[in-house]
Amino acid sequence: MIEAGLTGLIVVDGGEVLEGISFIPTPGHGVDHASIRLVSGGEEALFAGDVMHHPFQVCEPLLKSCFCEFPESPLRSRAVVLEDAAELGATIFTTHFAQSSVGRVSRTGGRFTWQFV
Repeated sequence: MIEAGLTGLIVVDGGEVLEGISFIPTPGHGVDHASIRLVSGGEEALFAGDVMHHPFQVCEPLLKSCFCEFPESPLRSRAVVLEDAAELGATIFTTHFAQSSVGRVSRTGGRFTWQFV
């Protein structure tokens, strides 16, 4: 497909690859893990993938998961995602939360909170 010109590689550096679509480096679960940011109509969504495995990790971002290949990288990635989501009011789509994996992050004092949507 690459040789036929039907696809190409994406640079995961936070820059837009298409209008409103960016790939954010969030290593930890795997060395090349990335989250996807979608901006449209003044709204923002973040498809965070494996940055968090349980809502407890929003309130306690230093909690580690046994599923992360590199134990320190997800702490940094989670901090970036939580800060960004709280500041921008983005809707976050996670992968592993039970029932709904969609929510919003806010900051109360020095702590983050999670609200299912």
